[in-house]
Amino acid sequence: MFLSKRVTLIAGCVLVMAIALSVAILPTAESFDPPNQTGTGTLIESNQTSTVAQQGEWRLVEAGEASSGSYLVSADGTENVLSLIFEGTTVEIQYVQGPDLGTLAIEIDGTVVRTIDTTSDTAVFGDRATIDYLDDDVHILRVYPAEGKVAVDAFWATPSQFSTPTPTGTPEVPDYFYYYQDQKIPLVLSTEWIAVRFGTNDPAARQQAVAQTSALMGNVTDGPEYASFEITLVPLAEGIDQRSVEALLAAGPAEDVTAIEAIFPVFAAPDYDGGLLILTDEFIARFAEDRDEDQIAAFNTANGVEAIAALEGLDNTYVLRVTDDSALNALDMANFYHDSNMTVYAEPNFVMQVQPTAEPTDINYGDQWYLNNTGGSGEGGGAQEADADIDWQEAWDARVPADESEVVVAILDDNFDVYHPDLVNKYVTSSLWRNYPDGTSGASAFDVPAVDGFDNHGTTLAGIVAAETDNNEGIAGVCWNCKVLPIRVLDWSSTNTVLDNPATNPTYIVSGINHAQGAGGADVILIGWTMASSTTVDNIIETAVALGREQKGTVIVAAAGHKVGGANAVAYPANRSDVVSVGATNWCDYFHVNVARYNQNNNSADCNNDGLDWGTNYGNKLLISAPGMNLYTTDRSGTDGYGTGNYTNISGTSGSAAIVAGVVGLVLSYNPDLNYQQTADFLYNSADDVKPTYHGIGWDQYTGYGRVNAYNALEFAKGTTPATLDRPWQGYPTYGGDLTYEISDIPSEGEWVYIEVKTDADVVQIGQWYELSSTCSTPGGACYCDTQAATCEITPGVMLDGGTYRWRVKFWESGVGDLPWSNLVTFLINAPEGYTDPDGPLIFYPDGESDNLIASHHEGDPYYIWDHVNAPYYELYIADINGKAVWDEWYEVQAFCPENNDEICVQCSDDPDGDGPLRGQCQVYPTAKSANDDFLLPGTGWYRWWVRAWGESEGYGPWSVAEWFELDPGSIPNQPTIPGTSGSEEEGNPTSFENPYEVIFWDHEDGNSWYEVYLKNTTTGKLVFRKWYKAGPIGC
Repeated sequence: MFLSKRVTLIAGCVLVMAIALSVAILPTAESFDPPNQTGTGTLIESNQTSTVAQQGEWRLVEAGEASSGSYLVSADGTENVLSLIFEGTTVEIQYVQGPDLGTLAIEIDGTVVRTIDTTSDTAVFGDRATIDYLDDDVHILRVYPAEGKVAVDAFWATPSQFSTPTPTGTPEVPDYFYYYQDQKIPLVLSTEWIAVRFGTNDPAARQQAVAQTSALMGNVTDGPEYASFEITLVPLAEGIDQRSVEALLAAGPAEDVTAIEAIFPVFAAPDYDGGLLILTDEFIARFAEDRDEDQIAAFNTANGVEAIAALEGLDNTYVLRVTDDSALNALDMANFYHDSNMTVYAEPNFVMQVQPTAEPTDINYGDQWYLNNTGGSGEGGGAQEADADIDWQEAWDARVPADESEVVVAILDDNFDVYHPDLVNKYVTSSLWRNYPDGTSGASAFDVPAVDGFDNHGTTLAGIVAAETDNNEGIAGVCWNCKVLPIRVLDWSSTNTVLDNPATNPTYIVSGINHAQGAGGADVILIGWTMASSTTVDNIIETAVALGREQKGTVIVAAAGHKVGGANAVAYPANRSDVVSVGATNWCDYFHVNVARYNQNNNSADCNNDGLDWGTNYGNKLLISAPGMNLYTTDRSGTDGYGTGNYTNISGTSGSAAIVAGVVGLVLSYNPDLNYQQTADFLYNSADDVKPTYHGIGWDQYTGYGRVNAYNALEFAKGTTPATLDRPWQGYPTYGGDLTYEISDIPSEGEWVYIEVKTDADVVQIGQWYELSSTCSTPGGACYCDTQAATCEITPGVMLDGGTYRWRVKFWESGVGDLPWSNLVTFLINAPEGYTDPDGPLIFYPDGESDNLIASHHEGDPYYIWDHVNAPYYELYIADINGKAVWDEWYEVQAFCPENNDEICVQCSDDPDGDGPLRGQCQVYPTAKSANDDFLLPGTGWYRWWVRAWGESEGYGPWSVAEWFELDPGSIPNQPTIPGTSGSEEEGNPTSFENPYEVIFWDHEDGNSWYEVYLKNTTTGKLVFRKWYKAGPIGC
């Protein structure tokens, strides 16, 4: 397979490509074409095999009357198919009639929409069948003989009715990109490496094949070989440009070269510096829930795609492969699938070089300072600050063995030394072990030889988490009650001496996480590396957090990374809100910085004495920190590990993440009933605030909520949760403002309760004590407590703006004082439960009310209002509850939008109310009042929307925080008007459609000779049936 560009008829509007088909024929009733058809659009001749795919037997016939002087005639049989992929609302089929011709079947997206009798006494040219009611999307057209032979002259594809205006001066769409959460992630084609799938293991034969293919390709042994992916990276000649690489990819291997099976491009993602992304012939797609197996199979076949496997743990999600019948490579095909109406998303199954976030150090002082730091100096030098540790010794001294239970920590990494003397008793039963790159499981999963000098990372993390404690051997693991579930998802190159990164792909990761949270029984999952963003990995993480641990949620801990550097740079997947992201501190109790920043915040060279130039990633996605420098831990036994013995020192945020995973294990061993959020809240609430003089009080971007404290977290876990909190509520509609906070399971000894509400930036919005009594004296708002039922309802009377908040309570008892904090509960204003918003400025409303979100009052067309920041252009982006984009358009700002304007318009004013504004305002016109059908949303349910600005000199602004709104289920946008009067079945309107063959009735008006029957699913808004019928004495 080679890298290809799209073939377009009209730029940005119509997509066509060669396809091969083999689909069963669906039965259909005889139907007729409505009269007076006319055709417009772009001519696509039937014999243009570059755009129209032929399957079966078609014969070219020369005829002057045909549109291009010729047309195609099929053989008998429904296996003879012409097919076309197009984008838009209308397509026309120009067919030929004749004495020897039969019935033509027309199929759109897997459904037969029309059959036409083309039998005629003489040859007739120019008739067209028009399909003009399609959704504005990508569609598959197939035509074939339902009976006898058929003749097809040409097709006419009408461009999409929507266009995407691009502001003058904005950057062009990147040459290469993939989709992540509906956003285009740009890719840079490597001019240093190319990926090759060889058909031989003979180095000499490989080199000869490379030489025969291109002089631009170098020595095959100079790059890494990833055996599990059957991929070898071959260096390219120095100084070549992108065009030369594209030409090499398009040409592929020489025809007489059999030692090379395929050549693939290699990419770098500018927002990820952890390694390369290697394209293969595989991609992943999640199909929409309303697509059945037959439709999916037809779509795949039509595009020359075959299904390899369904991904366990993810609904309707498949690993797919492009075949020789496809005209697109896996990247372009994934993007095409993503843009189609068949899928929720699609992305390449990249072979991703990941960044392990730990590196071996050469200081072998054998001191686990991170567990118990008494100050002084390490053997390698450098002053240590006493108590800059996780208070592990205090937690060990306070343990209550009778109250402990076993916890399983799954580590997704590379190799594991399953015979190490300090780990051999700390692994789960071998039947649960998995090695996805080698395709092995059970006791044999880790019997394969490791790659010398590289394959040690998993063993080091296993030692930090759970090395056997109190056994007179080596070291102590953080979690003495934990067992390790080893899962290999990383594949090191067996030949690499140039690139020091292992590789994986989304398929391995999904399989590993699904096994861990499912059959593996993991309570905690540790990810000690970073990678490029993946929607597929997002989905399996969401599944684990929702369904793991019997729906209490598996806790996923991930390293923040240590190579990106700079603010807002916590790497994926740690930057997800449902993952515990971990940064690194050093033995002086500062966040760890690289050599160039030794002196920042008095962070001297003594604090960074591991001989390595690295710094922890940090930013607004960082949640917690742990020691990450010179961590003494287990190594692969013997001389094949990082060192020559059984133990070594590592530095990096993966070691920090392993410490936190161990602490999570301790918490769950004492309180296994905690859910994911409660467990995470215990970690954050019990952490030590690190250097508040320099980092700030409370949460900060350098250390998150602070350095993890094992003793404090364990004490939280030993006690009972003082109360049960839920998301605050308000009477319908809930659009923010003055909420009621409900507390249940109030402790009997409590006399007062303190309620605290903070933003996600840790800014206190509400902080007040209330007496626990039926009178419930309050300083403001309203409060009612029922001490017998142990419940309270408190309405503080404080209005909250749109955004993300957290709340918690604590109680006070005379003679004791403050009791421990409750769990933290996160909630959002203007959002359904369970969703988080992206970062960015809030959308404000000039009148202080979110009336633009009361979409149910506007029948599918809500008002969209936002702050005007004096930008000349704005992008409006709307997604459904699954994250699928339903609108994404740029608009040039207008000072005034005409009231009856047919075009969608964005009107912005610096003084919208004429009273001297606090801020300017923008609004989309037309609103529902002008009934512009083009801007109605596709169905009922929850939606969210964002805006961002663009300026000539400023470039792109940040995305706003998402605002959620719900369309009223009683309001059906885009509902067609059915002929006849409204009312009962006797009066004419259809009242039920249980199946397509049920009899329906409507009023017949004299003079009407044709009727169109139009059925639409009012839940999804999708068209399900539309056909013309001629009125006659039998039917009407």
